[in-house]
Amino acid sequence: MNSSVPIPTEIAKLPELHEIRLPLNKFSGTIPRELQELTGLVVLDLGHNGLQGEIPTGILVLPHLEALNLNHNRLFGHFSLPLTLQSKLTGLNLWNNLVSWIDRWHVIFCISDCALDSTTKQILCSLLGRFQQRSVT
Repeated sequence: MNSSVPIPTEIAKLPELHEIRLPLNKFSGTIPRELQELTGLVVLDLGHNGLQGEIPTGILVLPHLEALNLNHNRLFGHFSLPLTLQSKLTGLNLWNNLVSWIDRWHVIFCISDCALDSTTKQILCSLLGRFQQRSVT
């Protein structure tokens, strides 16, 4: 007996919804594209489920979205700096997915939201800059 279920698409019929926090719920299937219609959404947490498929890019540019947690699923996608510059994201967690590429700015973006002292952040950002230079040349 499989106890996993898909995320109900009907959730997108709640336009005043500001937060969706559904981690550890054994959801399966894909992230419903209908979630892109929730323009008032500030927090979306679907971490630690069984979700798979492509991450809808429209979710990343929701006008009020500040925190997106999709860690520990089987999602994939391609992200670049211009896409995130359009958003208000201050927290992004995509760990343990099948994301094929995230440029160093995304990592710095995540580091800037962590509770690290400024020296540690500077060291990490410096290391990321060196890695980027080596991978380009």
